[in-house]
Amino acid sequence: MKRFSLLLILTLCLGAFFSACVTEDDTTDPGSLNLQPTACDTPSYLIVGNMNGTSVTLQWDETTGSIWEVQFGPQGFTVGAGTSVFLNLTNHQINGLDPTVDYEFYIRTRCNSVQNSEWLGPVALGGQAEFCTEPTNVQVERNAADNTKAFINWSTMGASNWDIQYGAEGFVLGTGTNLSSSAPEKVITGLTDAAYDFYVRAHCTATQTSDWVGPINLLAVGAFDNTTLMTANIGGVQYNQMQPYMYPSTPAVMVINPDAGAGEHRYLQIQGDTSNDLLTSIEFNFYLPDNLWQPGTYPLNNFSDWVSTSVAQLTIVSEPLASPTIIKRVVEGSGNIVVSEFNLETRRVRGTFSFSYTKQVQGSADVETIQVANGTFTYALDDDYFD
Repeated sequence: MKRFSLLLILTLCLGAFFSACVTEDDTTDPGSLNLQPTACDTPSYLIVGNMNGTSVTLQWDETTGSIWEVQFGPQGFTVGAGTSVFLNLTNHQINGLDPTVDYEFYIRTRCNSVQNSEWLGPVALGGQAEFCTEPTNVQVERNAADNTKAFINWSTMGASNWDIQYGAEGFVLGTGTNLSSSAPEKVITGLTDAAYDFYVRAHCTATQTSDWVGPINLLAVGAFDNTTLMTANIGGVQYNQMQPYMYPSTPAVMVINPDAGAGEHRYLQIQGDTSNDLLTSIEFNFYLPDNLWQPGTYPLNNFSDWVSTSVAQLTIVSEPLASPTIIKRVVEGSGNIVVSEFNLETRRVRGTFSFSYTKQVQGSADVETIQVANGTFTYALDDDYFD
């Protein structure tokens, strides 16, 4: 199996050492639905100075673009009907305003000739706004004692109100049941035994909402969760579709040393790979001994063995076909793996992780430290060992 080949390469190496974009003619409400892929970022803030005579000063942060569109008009104007100016600096003075008018301002990044980021605004004179950031780590669980109830929760930043929409699995967003919440969690009632999809978005102001996050699937009663997904920010680059090498021809997880004897451990391998291309891939292999097959926070250690070690271990494969060899080592004490769920009934393991590792080309004295942040995993416990 190719997966074992990759593990062999790994062992040898160790030994050797989602703001949506809109088209240019978009004139919709800044809070409207948009689920297209991101092409560039919306400014995270916009500050509008108090009017001085007929002028006002604007300031915002630099984004992944280099040109921004500012649109302004009388308070309550419809975006698309205002006055637009295109700018290549992150501050600008607007002149020729009417001191008797209460103005509002919007800003968006110009991604390219046909795409723009989402609008940020409105911002009144003397005010400021921060971009409405979408929720993260959205989780939904059916109540174990009452199948008609589910609990949904999420992480958030900068918002105090949220919109929830749910419906039958595969429903079209906009046709589901809508709820609101003033806390980053909600109990959903009146469900059937069927599968559901959930979406959540932040509601920052009366006119500013984040993108919808979802669908987050709630399994039908009795169904098996075969989700296999890892995400991580590796050295500033976000990866959202990390799975085991050559998945799904390989299982989601693997139990190593399944016939462990006295004084030995079985190990659960959780593997996430940025790509099946061995020239460019970065792969993480977490090994949890059976004494850690339960919720908890566990420090990450460099791999040592698959027999007696009773701590969480990690190996990193980076560009395994590179020559000379690239040596990687976890920075001891730099991070943890958090197991938030290990459930043999639903056959699922999930949690989060963060750590740093060093990267060094064999023969070179230069050592680069790579930070791994915002790591998550949700994997099915599909190894035959759990049957």
